[in-house]
Amino acid sequence: MKQYLRFIDRVQKINAGLELTHFEIKMLDFAALLHFSDQSIFVGDLINQTHIASQATLHKTVKNLVNKKLLVAKMSKEDGRQKHVLLTRLALGRYKKLDQAVSRATV
Repeated sequence: MKQYLRFIDRVQKINAGLELTHFEIKMLDFAALLHFSDQSIFVGDLINQTHIASQATLHKTVKNLVNKKLLVAKMSKEDGRQKHVLLTRLALGRYKKLDQAVSRATV
């Protein structure tokens, strides 16, 4: 029980250090799932996740993650109407810290 609570506390501290909101965490985690499964990510894919929030909220969330330097959106070379999304080093660092927190909690 204590390991789990320490893990939750660590996750909250990691997210607080990046000043992430609930929706930003959900959106970043969705993008990371695609990233780590080697799938391309487009802004449209992110803002269509209406099970997380409305499209307007998701659009703002993506914009906030770009402003926080956790995501980068680049115009697609194949289709100029689409923006390809990439996780930044800062975002990847967050997942490395989360992975370490899981490892410590399960030892």
